[in-house]
Amino acid sequence: MITQAQFDHIMAERIGALIKRERKRSGLAQDELARRSGYSRVTVKKTEDGRTLPRLPVLFALLWELDCTQSVWDEISRIDACLRAQMKREAA
Repeated sequence: MITQAQFDHIMAERIGALIKRERKRSGLAQDELARRSGYSRVTVKKTEDGRTLPRLPVLFALLWELDCTQSVWDEISRIDACLRAQMKREAA
C-alpha cells in the first residue's frame, strides 16, 4: 500500500522531472528560471531533482515562467489522480 510519504515522494519525483523537461524545452538554465520565478536556484534544483514536493506558489511560479501549456497542467493532474486511485484500490 502506498503511504502518504511515498505518495509525496513519487509526486515530487514526477513533478520534478516534468519541470526539468519543460525548462530544457524552453532553453532556460536553472539560474535563469530561478531569477524569473523569484525563487532560489536551490529551490529550482531541489524541485527538479525530486527532493522536495513544491508548494503551490512555487509550482505555479515555475510553470508560469516556463510558459507551460494546458497539457502540462493536465499531466500533473493525471499523475495525482492515478496515484490517488492506486492508493484507494490498495486500501480496499
